[in-house]
Amino acid sequence: DVVVAGVEGGRAGIVPDRFLPRTGFDAAGSHHRSLAAMAPDANPPPARPPGPPSRSEEQRRADDDRYAAISEALVVAVDAAVPGWIERLVVERVRAWSGHVSAEIGARAVTAGEAARGEVVPALRTLLATDVDEQRSNPLALLRDSTRHAHEVLAEAGMPSMPRDQFAERSFPADVYGLVPATWADIDPELHELGITWGAAKAFLHKARRRDEGQQ
Repeated sequence: DVVVAGVEGGRAGIVPDRFLPRTGFDAAGSHHRSLAAMAPDANPPPARPPGPPSRSEEQRRADDDRYAAISEALVVAVDAAVPGWIERLVVERVRAWSGHVSAEIGARAVTAGEAARGEVVPALRTLLATDVDEQRSNPLALLRDSTRHAHEVLAEAGMPSMPRDQFAERSFPADVYGLVPATWADIDPELHELGITWGAAKAFLHKARRRDEGQQ
């Protein structure tokens, strides 16, 4: 005869291990031991997609020629802009200070502009003729240095130093008249786009060379 025991409702029961499948395999023991350690290279990182192909010799020459053409255009534009820019720096500062610009100061401002051009243009040509990987300065740095010609005129005229913000004082402590340009547009609006184009052309050439060498 089969005896059927009653089931007491409403109470949770514990099923003995011997009634469970795979008797003797408990979660704290055998399951843990069943997880084998993974080798460090079991899940290698995904393969890096290949970069753009190296440039052909013809493309390299074309890129170099493009950079040279932009550099020459920049030199020509700077040559045209520098004299008037330096003259304006002197005239505007003196007028703001004294309300009047004498003929002598005006003439000295013109001389300062020509002196700045005679200094910065040859230096700029030399810089831009240097291989891009060997350049240790940049065009704006040369132009900032050239403001010393305007500075000398203002100092000799007896102009006192101008108030400047903390960044300017920290970055250019000797620029007591606030002459140093922050951007190309501060020199001449016509230089803004050309200066940015030159910087982009140099960056492109540098990156293309690293790619040719197998560096991404």
